[in-house]
Amino acid sequence: MTLQEKTIHIAQAIEELNKLMAARDPRAETLAIATLQQALEIQHPNFIAELYLNLSTASRLLHFDYMKGLEYAHLAYDSLTEASSADMRMQVLYNMGLSYSSINQHAKAHHYTLEAIYFAETLPERSSDIQEYYRTSIFNLSEIYDKLGLRALQKDMLDQCYQWAQDEQDALLTYHCRSSLGLYYFKTEQPEQAHLYFDRVLADTSQPMPNELMAIACHHKGLLYMQAHEWTLAKEWLQKGLSIRNTIGNEYRKLPSYFALTQYYYHTGERTEAEQHYAETQRLLRKYGAQLDTVQRTEMTVELLLLQEDYKQAMAEIKNSKLRLSDLSMVASLLHESFSLEREKQQQVSEQAENLRHINSEMNARARQLESTNQDLSAYAHTTSHDLREPLRMVSTYMQMLETKLTDKLNAEEKMFLHFAVDGSKRMDEMITRMLDSAKGKSAQKPVQLSAVLSQVKINLQKLIQDKNAGVSFESLPMVIGDEVQLMQVFQNLVSNAIKYNNSATPTVEVSCTKTPQHYLIAVADNGVGIPEAER
Repeated sequence: MTLQEKTIHIAQAIEELNKLMAARDPRAETLAIATLQQALEIQHPNFIAELYLNLSTASRLLHFDYMKGLEYAHLAYDSLTEASSADMRMQVLYNMGLSYSSINQHAKAHHYTLEAIYFAETLPERSSDIQEYYRTSIFNLSEIYDKLGLRALQKDMLDQCYQWAQDEQDALLTYHCRSSLGLYYFKTEQPEQAHLYFDRVLADTSQPMPNELMAIACHHKGLLYMQAHEWTLAKEWLQKGLSIRNTIGNEYRKLPSYFALTQYYYHTGERTEAEQHYAETQRLLRKYGAQLDTVQRTEMTVELLLLQEDYKQAMAEIKNSKLRLSDLSMVASLLHESFSLEREKQQQVSEQAENLRHINSEMNARARQLESTNQDLSAYAHTTSHDLREPLRMVSTYMQMLETKLTDKLNAEEKMFLHFAVDGSKRMDEMITRMLDSAKGKSAQKPVQLSAVLSQVKINLQKLIQDKNAGVSFESLPMVIGDEVQLMQVFQNLVSNAIKYNNSATPTVEVSCTKTPQHYLIAVADNGVGIPEAER
């Protein structure tokens, strides 16, 4: 294929790629990677930068992997050359600002967004694409000012963008501006205006449904109702927001929803729901905390600790967060409210402490009693095992004598039966020894081949298997570290129960193994009726 043919082929692939990206089709990423390899072969800077941008967008929109999106954005930025078109340079600068904003690195987001705006303003003429990126960059700048708490600058930018959107009848920019204006009025404590813009977002049917801006609108309407102590409406709207985010599938975006619902359930005294949502919020915070800025992460962590009444750890979290002095006002109201409630609870704490001392005294007495019982059980196990092993040794000895004396008089089948009897008595003696070790707290941990254990289990249960016309099969099982006798007891109980309580004409039991990164998962399945759902 000639260079010209390769260039045409890549251009066509990019055109198809853009269609897939517009449809959020997962195949877009695979096509982008394959096409990028071709573009790298012919060293076409515009194609390379555009394909890295597509991969950056795919990482953010398809996988919600914002760090990966930033990596691809940097590769696109590094691919720019003097020969790169103005459209491509503008698109790359815009994407860099958006990528840094996605991971809450506001200073770098501000730098690249301003660079995109300044670049567009220096051009003698702007294409329609550059003009669109220019306006969207100004909108993104308003979002950055929002995150930095610069409300006056945010409002100026938003008003400018909203006017542009209405003049140009740009439905998408109008949609985004209304959402941001709702957030602006929410944060400046103007609830009526906030509700107005959020309702406009939810009433707009020109945009795809469901989407994150709808979730934001529902979420913040819920917060507004919670601030007004309208609890029924608060719960309804917060759950709507979470439901939309569940549909979208962006787990990172679920964090604020679970956080708000945790606050709601604690405030309304629904303890079970509160604990469940608290646990999920903690999980999401651990997983995605690095993507939040310091203020957001500290605010969530401190609020969760205060809800759990762990005031000491809440103060430690504030000290360790390295917040700027201007940011500390964020937690002041939380601490004031929580410490005032703490004073009211001091009397209850004192009474609970007395009850705990009484319970502790009882537990100590029970512990001493349990220790005495354990000593008695250990002595009993030692005596019992000794008493059991003596007659067993006698049986084993006489069986071995019979085996020696009658070896020439027995047929093959009789010899086999006698061998089974001698071998069984030896294994019984070993099991008693292991049981004694277990009673003493010792563990016979060693490499155990599970296939050999199952083979022995089949021999032990041979009569039951024949009587029930059963089949016991197992695949190649791994070697594990464990107590061979205990493992044999477990498998023997499982297999024998699977046969005994099976009413089919030919009971079948199958033992299989699945390897996971940390463990072996052993499954014992049979063709019986199973355990009723209510009794599981």
